[in-house]
Order: sequence, then C-alpha cells, then structure tokens
Amino acid sequence: MEHIFTIAALWLGLAIVSAIIAYHLRISIALVEICVGVIVGFVADSFGKIDILGSHEEWLRFLASSGAILLTFLAGAELEPDVIRRKLKEVIVIGLIGFLLLSWAVPLSLIIYWTGISRPVCFVESLYLRPRWRWFMR
Repeated sequence: MEHIFTIAALWLGLAIVSAIIAYHLRISIALVEICVGVIVGFVADSFGKIDILGSHEEWLRFLASSGAILLTFLAGAELEPDVIRRKLKEVIVIGLIGFLLLSWAVPLSLIIYWTGISRPVCFVESLYLRPRWRWFMR
C-alpha cells in the first residue's frame, strides 16, 4: 500500500514542479507537464529505474488515459467558433490535409507490415547501418 502512495506522491510532486515552471515561464501548464514527464521518463529509463515511476500499475495507466482524454477535450474547448468561421478556408484545408495523411498512413503501414517489407531493423538499417555493422547482421 505504501508503494501506491509513493508513486502518487512522486507524480503529484512532479505536477507541482511543472506548475511552478509553467508559471515562471508563462507557458501552458499542460505543455510543461508533458515535457517534464518525458524528461523524467528518459532519466529513469537511462538509470534502469523505470519501475519506480509505476508505469506498469493499472490504476496509473487508467489515470493517464483519462488525463489524455481530458486534455484533448480541453484543447477542443479552447477553440473559438468566431475565428473558425472567419478562417473557414484555412481550417478546411488543414483539416483535409490531416485527414488524408492519417487515412493513408494507417493502411499503408498495415500493408507494409503484412507484406513483410518491414523488419525489426527497418529501412534505415539497410541504407546506413549495414555497410558499417556487417558483423552484427551475420
């Protein structure tokens, strides 16, 4: 039970640090929280202590998923309908580009995966690493 409180205290402490940084830099707290989370995760992984963050805890995964949904909702709630109406042409163009890129990316990646073109060591390996790392590929 103490482990749960330790993980919760760690993440709440990081949230407070993020709020202080965001206040002094005068930028969005959500942006700073994401950056702090990435940095802390990288540092913990570098030292091999990723389990300290509780990444395998089910309750923490639930909170993270709920937070992502809430963050997406809040980002959508900040949109101003008047600005969207005034810049309708730009909104439509950017929306269509995003939709087309996303609609082509998923099927293309599935086709690449199913046909066996992609390997665990991907195309970068064949272009750049193979000449240098021949001993590794044997």
